Amino acid sequence: MVSWMPALQNNNIAPAQPTSVNRADALSIVNKTLTAAYQVLKNNKACRDALSGYSNALKAFAGTLKSDNITVKENTDGKGVIAQTFPETGLNYGFMTIYNAFFNNMNFSIGKTDADSLGMGIDEKRLLVILHEIGHITKQFSHGGLIRFPAKEILDQAQTNKKVYENCFPKQSHKIDL
Repeated sequence: MVSWMPALQNNNIAPAQPTSVNRADALSIVNKTLTAAYQVLKNNKACRDALSGYSNALKAFAGTLKSDNITVKENTDGKGVIAQTFPETGLNYGFMTIYNAFFNNMNFSIGKTDADSLGMGIDEKRLLVILHEIGHITKQFSHGGLIRFPAKEILDQAQTNKKVYENCFPKQSHKIDL
């Protein structure tokens, strides 16, 4: 884990059922994925640039982490949402909520294909989800819909995932050690 990065506190981890992991494991998985996302942003300029909307992706993500604005909880709306983000404003850092679907074996569209077809493992899928959400924090991407905010690009989920995948995962292989 990055040394300055605060570990998510247990009080931010709500029971997330149904999921295949307990609270301690959920905390470990989230912290591991957040650390990996931070390292990708720090070391991959193409990724950092692609996710930097109205603010620098690395700085915006660091601010969100330092302000402890990341929550894990159960999603009860039945829509299978993996994560949701509210972008930063001039007054506060962004807020990210990670739902129980994050801990299950998820599949989602990446352009005209999907994560399973690309051979992505669960850790890589989780990393892509977090990087996707960072693009919302910086207002690089918005999907429109009910929760609208000004963003540089209005893209659907699959288009956003494709942009993240193309810029944040190595060109030779999508395998990233976490």
